[in-house]
Amino acid sequence: MRRACAALCLANVLVAHEARADGPSLPPAPADGSPVAPAPPPAPPPASKLSFVGGHVAYAFGPAAGDDHGFRQALDVGAMVGFKSYDGGSSAGLPSQTSGTMFGVSSLLGFGKYPTYITGEIGGGGDNAFTGGFGVIGPAVRVDPKAGGGVALRLGGDVFLLEVAVRLIAIFVPDRELVFALTLGVGRD
Repeated sequence: MRRACAALCLANVLVAHEARADGPSLPPAPADGSPVAPAPPPAPPPASKLSFVGGHVAYAFGPAAGDDHGFRQALDVGAMVGFKSYDGGSSAGLPSQTSGTMFGVSSLLGFGKYPTYITGEIGGGGDNAFTGGFGVIGPAVRVDPKAGGGVALRLGGDVFLLEVAVRLIAIFVPDRELVFALTLGVGRD
């Protein structure tokens, strides 16, 4: 009796070890005796590549403080490229999602007497079929009426391509200026 229990325990250990063994498992052989090919290895994830990730056209308005203070309004336009990763949708029908790192250029083209600014931007964002969000930062240049340089920050999001964002531009040289702008428009960054 002891030998039968010991043999049964040894068989259970060997079966458990086989179930945990690394490597592909083969399906059972067909009844007709033909050979079974092992399953192919899983495909590697797709490599990220540089691609167009978004752009926007919007109306921007807001106050400015500093040496050239006052109200500002402008046409806000920009485009972004970047590296994005794709996450497929769910079996419950939820939309797929993308996220990644992006960089690009945008500008506030001042109406009439208002200054024009150009910004280089780098940051991150994500979206699905319905909504998106982003945050970018980078150098800023005021090109008219008086050249100057500083930094810019832009945060925003969109629903069905209707984009709302806030932009903060700080010009440090040759004079000081802080611009806060709310932008309303179309696009996805």
